[in-house]
Amino acid sequence: MTGPQKTPTRVVAWRWTTGAPLDGMLRTDATWLHPATTVVHPSGRACRWQHRPRWQRAAHRTGGTALVLTEAYGQLAHPFLTDLLTATAVAGGAVYVGNRAHWRWTLRQHRRRLVQPLMRSLSGPLQLPIGASEDKWLAVPRNPAKQGAITRVNLPDHWAGEEYQQLAIARLVDRWIKVPMEVSRIHLTSAPRFMEFTPTPQPPDAASWRPSEDPYVMHVGDGPGKTPIYARTETDVPHLAVVGGSGSGKTTTLTVPLVHSRTYGALVDIIDLKRMSFTEIGDEHPNGIAGDPSRPARTVSGVRIHTRIEDAIRALAEFVASATAIALMQQAGMSTKHLPARVMIIDEFGSFAGGAKQ
Repeated sequence: MTGPQKTPTRVVAWRWTTGAPLDGMLRTDATWLHPATTVVHPSGRACRWQHRPRWQRAAHRTGGTALVLTEAYGQLAHPFLTDLLTATAVAGGAVYVGNRAHWRWTLRQHRRRLVQPLMRSLSGPLQLPIGASEDKWLAVPRNPAKQGAITRVNLPDHWAGEEYQQLAIARLVDRWIKVPMEVSRIHLTSAPRFMEFTPTPQPPDAASWRPSEDPYVMHVGDGPGKTPIYARTETDVPHLAVVGGSGSGKTTTLTVPLVHSRTYGALVDIIDLKRMSFTEIGDEHPNGIAGDPSRPARTVSGVRIHTRIEDAIRALAEFVASATAIALMQQAGMSTKHLPARVMIIDEFGSFAGGAKQ
């Protein structure tokens, strides 16, 4: 009897440097340039290493060998410098491994918390088979809420794509991404069929007021992309409504028509039953920007503030009477250019309407 034949050293060295299996038995169809697509070993099993192209395996092996030989030579010739370089390399490798581990962890969290739940929600409306792969039907970036990010939903051929179905898909995407999304592109006529979503552009957090040269054109804010938004009041019904929740900046926004109107000499009446919105204390106006209603000498020129419901109703009646008189003068062909404009600002209209009813 003879034992297993020993593989010559030169053959092992050749396999080592060329990335071939050391035992000479192929387990996958990986080539020098291309990774494996099929396991060819009779057991049907192969590790991830065997799926890599041979040039990668060769690079790892020869690089590791060269590193070990260099380390050995350095310890003999320059031990201190070698130890320093080795420590630096180990620290850099630890940082790299840590970053890769964190990247993989965040990717798993992204798939578990967003991609997979979104896929389960879309499976019903899209009539996808059970166990459909999210990689095939979804492309969700790491930060889908970032401006410019594109979330893509691939659509099956049998999906009709009616308007109500598109709306259902859009609502599910909104729900899981948790920011307003809009359909940026949709393709239903031929393969590949898909819908793409991008975050709805949001206005900036703050905007600098821009004075206007036209008394009837007022800058009220900036939209997405800092595009200025103007209100034009030279209409038959020049009314503006500012709507928002508590603390959203309604009163701050109302200072815009106040400043704009006074810039062009308009007379302003402010109904402020809360007695706090337009009474901000400062060095210039120690009794508030609209002054102290009980001390007319301390009020700001051209601005009256009304904090009691009785005074507010009288101010509204006066305002309506002035508007009616102006309209009658214009109908009679009389000029009204010499008369100052009148502006009324009502902070918390609900409070005013409730108080007037009582």
